[in-house]
Amino acid sequence: MLLLVGLKLTTLTLAGTLIDSTGATGTPGQNLTVNAGATGTVWAAGSSGGTGSGGTGPTGATGHTGSTGSKGATGSTGATGATGSNGVTGATGPSGGPTGPTGATGAAGGAAQSTVSFSATPIFNATGYTGFQITLTGNVTSSTFINGVAGQTYTWKIIQNGTRGWTFAWPTNILGGTELFEAGLSANEVIIQAFYFDGTNGYPVGVATFIP
Repeated sequence: MLLLVGLKLTTLTLAGTLIDSTGATGTPGQNLTVNAGATGTVWAAGSSGGTGSGGTGPTGATGHTGSTGSKGATGSTGATGATGSNGVTGATGPSGGPTGPTGATGAAGGAAQSTVSFSATPIFNATGYTGFQITLTGNVTSSTFINGVAGQTYTWKIIQNGTRGWTFAWPTNILGGTELFEAGLSANEVIIQAFYFDGTNGYPVGVATFIP
């Protein structure tokens, strides 16, 4: 760094006359040597500071509602639900149709018995009957049984009159009839015998009953 001292000019005024005088030459400045300063010390880098622990800031304002998203894919079919409870009972339906026509009249049931008038060749007609009664006043040389119903049982009641001893020939389709009306039987004796008819022939049901 150089320091220079300038010239000094002095102006004097004497008795109204301006007199300029030059001042003395100044002393030349001295050269100054500027020394560079010493190199500074390099300091090591400092360690990083610890993380600060600031408190949680306040909650921000609620944002605008976004637009509705697109429809998602259809999910898989769920499991079958449990069976529901039974519903209430429905109202009673209308009554049935009208009564049907009356059926045909069935065959008449057998009466207790038919009293057959004596004849040497009597006919025992089973129409409407399941039993027959005849009083012998003479010998019956042949007899006939007609209109029997299969599965039905027919009963004969044969009575001797007071003369007694009359014989009786059973119908040819009544098998196993008892032959007891020979001479020597008591007067007014009764024999009762039943037969099961199969549609063709009659067969004895048990044994004959005698009533003296």
